[in-house]
Amino acid sequence: KLLMESGRYPRVEAVNAGVQAYGTREEAALYALQGCRFQPDVVVLGFVLNDATDFAETIRQNDARNKDAPLSLPGRMSKLWEMVERRRREQAMQAEFFETTRRSFQGPGWEECQRLLKEMQQRAQRDRFRLVVAIFPIFWGLEDGYPFADLHGQVAAACRDAGCECVDLLEVYRGRPSESLWVHPTDQHPNELAHRLAAERLATYLSAPTPP
Repeated sequence: KLLMESGRYPRVEAVNAGVQAYGTREEAALYALQGCRFQPDVVVLGFVLNDATDFAETIRQNDARNKDAPLSLPGRMSKLWEMVERRRREQAMQAEFFETTRRSFQGPGWEECQRLLKEMQQRAQRDRFRLVVAIFPIFWGLEDGYPFADLHGQVAAACRDAGCECVDLLEVYRGRPSESLWVHPTDQHPNELAHRLAAERLATYLSAPTPP
């Protein structure tokens, strides 16, 4: 609606090509195999900070997070001790996820992401569409002390180097309770509110007379 009201897009057709667990490599392949058939005017590529992480490592951490770890004898004997153990395990896994995410920006996964952004921009020029990279934050610590602001800067710099547009969504979410954007307390993916906020920001961006 916002896009049509802007006057720049009198008719809008949106295709949701999002696939669970896809990263930049899979997204680029999906466009090459299927997305190009739609002859899009705009392609919005969602970039989440763990997209630079090795796919197998991401799956391993997700499996570990969803697996119920065995409790110690005190944990089996005391409900309070069980809560302490589970809380410590959650904190350890969160710290591991944060460290893996940050370390991935110094490895081959990030190098591949940068190469793919350049390839996608070349496709955009060839197929005559706007490529806009939407940078999603990790939904943690958005209220205060968000730990990955510098990584957002790296992604934005890579987009500039590739020649493609980017919209950093961090400021859309900063200051909001992180939990209010989660699908579930055990699933920190963006919920309907988070998606609506992202869609409104992207619509405003795309409606501008010229890219900011």
